[in-house]
Amino acid sequence: MTRLSREDSRSITQEKLRTAALQEFARWGFGGAAIDKITESAGFSRGAFYANYKSKEDILIDVLKAYNNREIQEWRQFLAMPEDIETVLNYMRESFTRYLGQADWGMFVIEAQLHAKRNKDFAAKYRGYLNEVNESVRLMLSALYSRAGVAEPPNFGELAVLLRALVVGLSLDVGDDSDSSNAPDQLMYFLKTILHQA
Repeated sequence: MTRLSREDSRSITQEKLRTAALQEFARWGFGGAAIDKITESAGFSRGAFYANYKSKEDILIDVLKAYNNREIQEWRQFLAMPEDIETVLNYMRESFTRYLGQADWGMFVIEAQLHAKRNKDFAAKYRGYLNEVNESVRLMLSALYSRAGVAEPPNFGELAVLLRALVVGLSLDVGDDSDSSNAPDQLMYFLKTILHQA
């Protein structure tokens, strides 16, 4: 049995902590979420948390970055495929469906936004995160336009911000008491519409 490297072991620990934190923040909000509950759910000690994060705010930002970066990277990989644009968009739709399937994701994202509104220190970190995400989405959209063989419109940067906001809104709509089946189709409708307009 191969022994895990320190880096691999730390990555696994962080992933388990992120999963537990997502559920805890979504369920109880930032104020009600407890580090002890996060570590207990992840199967670690309190010390394991502080070996990886300084505070609840640090893990909040880390969860946002990890989950969004994973989705954007997957979309960019699809856009590099040789298949026709319609097939690529179908792959992106399937990826988005899996993204929406993450339990409590919409609630978690809204909790992060609310905490940024209520806490000026965290708001600065959150703005930094948003800038990174908007730039990643802009690059992904640029690859999409290039893949479709159409020119980017003058308001291209605004489209990237709009797409990010749309994904957040659709994530929040997904839940036990709402019909989530249309969300991937709505996102694809948006993408196809902006490509058609171009």
